[in-house]
Amino acid sequence: MFWAEITNDRVTRVTVSETEEFGAEWLMANVGGVWVAVPTDMPVSPGYEYDADLHRFIPPKPFSSWVLNESDLVWEAPIPMPDDGKVYFWDEETGNWVEASGV
Repeated sequence: MFWAEITNDRVTRVTVSETEEFGAEWLMANVGGVWVAVPTDMPVSPGYEYDADLHRFIPPKPFSSWVLNESDLVWEAPIPMPDDGKVYFWDEETGNWVEASGV
């Protein structure tokens, strides 16, 4: 089971325990800090935001122009990436998708 240390609604550390015995209470008493369980289907790492009401982890915002899809809690570009089978990367300066050359 994975555990995340939360400081000011941000994940600061992640650890793993093979048993519930070394869970949040044990971590708080022996390591300090505030720890919450991480569901197995949720990737999380330091820098993620923790929403205590939803018990969900939100990844860091990749670009300042991207917006949070609140139903899926994932960041999305302000315009969709072209769906033509080519490889693209986001260019924050132009605010658009740019085709990757040589891929």
